[in-house]
Amino acid sequence: MFASVNPYFGAEEYAYLTFMQTGETEIEKRLQNEVKSKSDLLGIYSFDKQYVRIYADRAVFSWEDDPARYRERTLEPQQFESLKAYFASSQVEDLPPFLACSSDCESKQLLMIGKAGGRRVFVKSETKLPQFFANLQGFFDEMKKQPAKLKYYASEQAPGLEVLFDDENLAAMSVWKRGSDMRVLISDEPREKAIMREVDRQSEAETAKLEAEEKSTDGVYQKYYDIRESRRYEASGWFRVGDGKLGERVSQPAEAEYVPSKDGLSPAAEYGQWAAKTATLELRGDSSGLYKIANGRSVRIRQGSYSLPVVTTNGRWVVATKYDDESGSHLVRINLVNNREYKVGAEDQYLSKAICYIPSRNLVLVSGADEEDEHGEYDDTRHVSAYETGLGYHFLNPDTGAVVAAVGEVRPLGHQSFRSLQPVAGTTTEFWAAMPRGKAGTLFGIYSTRTFSFKTMLKLPKILFDSVEMWVDEGEKKVYFIHEGHLLSVPYATAPQTR
Repeated sequence: MFASVNPYFGAEEYAYLTFMQTGETEIEKRLQNEVKSKSDLLGIYSFDKQYVRIYADRAVFSWEDDPARYRERTLEPQQFESLKAYFASSQVEDLPPFLACSSDCESKQLLMIGKAGGRRVFVKSETKLPQFFANLQGFFDEMKKQPAKLKYYASEQAPGLEVLFDDENLAAMSVWKRGSDMRVLISDEPREKAIMREVDRQSEAETAKLEAEEKSTDGVYQKYYDIRESRRYEASGWFRVGDGKLGERVSQPAEAEYVPSKDGLSPAAEYGQWAAKTATLELRGDSSGLYKIANGRSVRIRQGSYSLPVVTTNGRWVVATKYDDESGSHLVRINLVNNREYKVGAEDQYLSKAICYIPSRNLVLVSGADEEDEHGEYDDTRHVSAYETGLGYHFLNPDTGAVVAAVGEVRPLGHQSFRSLQPVAGTTTEFWAAMPRGKAGTLFGIYSTRTFSFKTMLKLPKILFDSVEMWVDEGEKKVYFIHEGHLLSVPYATAPQTR
C-alpha cells in the first residue's frame, strides 16, 4: 500500500523559498541529512516539531515533547491516505506563502523533504492560523490521541537508555535505590493545584468576610501562607515503580528526606535539614532563636532570628543566616561548646547563606550573592548559580572564621537541596554527581571533595538533571535519573575523564 506513495517530491533540485527568513534551520539540516543517509526513508513531512516519516511499507508519526524527547507511533494506512488526500485537494505544490503580519510575529512552515528535492509552505500570522494550516494541525491533533511510545534522542549516543516511568498527570521528582528496592518521589500536580486553589478560596472568603464586617485583615496573609506551607507536601510521596507503572506507596528513604520529619518538637524541621544534622544532634532555627535538638529535647541556645543552619560533623560549630533590623540578613558562626557567636566575613563582604560542610577539607561552602532563577526570582530550594559558573561561592574555615573565594569545581555541592550527594562506595571523598550544561545536556560522573574536581563518565545530550535527581546502582553500573517528570536509566562506562 505504501510502495506507490507520491509524497510530492520530484524537483531536480531542492527549491528554497525563504520568504522573510534566510539560511537553513537546524531542523531542516537534520531532516535533510536523515533522508539522505537512510536508504529506506523515502521522505518526511514536518510541521511545528511534528513529523511524518514515509517508508515503502509504512508511515511513522512523531512529535516532540521537549528538545530531549519525542513520542512515536506507526500510522494506520487510512490516516496517512487522508493526509495525502488533504495535500492533494489543497494543491500544496502550488500554495504561496501565507504572510499575514509583520516580521515580528511567529513563523512556521510545512516542509516536505525527499531524496530528490522538496517543498516549503511558509506562514506568518499574528492571530489564528490560515485555514490550510489550521486543518493540518487538526490532522496531527487527531493522530496524537492514540497511544505512542516515548523515546529520547540521547539513546542514539547512550545505548541502553530506558524510560521507566512517564505519566501525564504524575511527575517523578527524584529516585533512590538499594538493590531491588527502588523508590521514586512522585508529585501529583493536579492535586497540588487543587489544594492551592482550595486554600486561595478560603483566604479570599475570610478576607471578604472581615472587610464586610469592617474588621482588620492584618494577619490573614500570614495565616494562609502558613497553611500553604503546612500542606506543601500533601501531593507528594515515595512510591515503587515497576513495569512502567506506579506501585504501592512506601516510606521515605532516610538518605533522601524530601518531606521534613514531624517529631512534635519546636521549631519544626525544614526542607534541607540534612545539612544541620550530625550523628547525635540537630540544629533548627526560626524567628525566636536557634535551637539544639538532642535526645528528644529542643533547647534554645541563641535568641534572635536564625535560618538555614549548617553544622560541622564534629558538632563543634554551626553556621547560619541571622536577621536583625540593624544589619539585615548576614552570616554568623556559633561555637556550640560555649555558645559564642561571631559574624562571618569583613564589613564590606556580603555573605548570606551557608550551603554545606565539607568534612574532607574542614570547610563550609557559603554563598556570597543572592541566587536567582532564570526569571530573576529568588529560589531558596536549590543553589541556582551552581548550574552556571559556580562563581559567587566562598570557603569558610569554621574554626578560624577565615573566608576565601572558592576554587576548583564546586557546582555539585551547590546542587544539594533536600539531600546530600550520594557517596561512591568505599570512599568518603568521592561522590556521584551530574553537571547540567544547558543546551549541551548533562555530564554524569564522579566528584571529589578532596581535589574539587569532576570526572566525566557519561554525556547525555539535551537531557537535564542534577545530582539530587539521580541515584546510582554501582552493582548494575547504571544511573537512574529524572528528566522533566520522567524516570529513566542508562548504563555508564567505567573509564572516567578528569575535568
